[in-house]
Amino acid sequence: VNRDILARRSYVVWLQVSPEVATGRLGDGSGRPLLQQDGSDGGMVAVLARLMAERDGLYEAAADFVVDTYKKTPSEAAQEILAFLIKVTPSLKTYDPAERSVSQ
Repeated sequence: VNRDILARRSYVVWLQVSPEVATGRLGDGSGRPLLQQDGSDGGMVAVLARLMAERDGLYEAAADFVVDTYKKTPSEAAQEILAFLIKVTPSLKTYDPAERSVSQ
């Protein structure tokens, strides 16, 4: 149901990442109960790999646009998303990074 609402009301961008990179970005996983494990299952990378295997099909089906963030900075990923939004939204003409705004 939530995916249907997202599809009707917005563009969905999937920020794709490997389990190894996600582990580095998540630190110790504090505040993320699904990532808490006792160490007997291969650690956080294994937990993330399992979760991604279970969910990737759902994310792919819901996504209008996919950004592989593996070797991208946040700024590079944002620029890729912005280029997609400008392409699919004809009313967006220019983006001024200094102003952090989109003009029409």
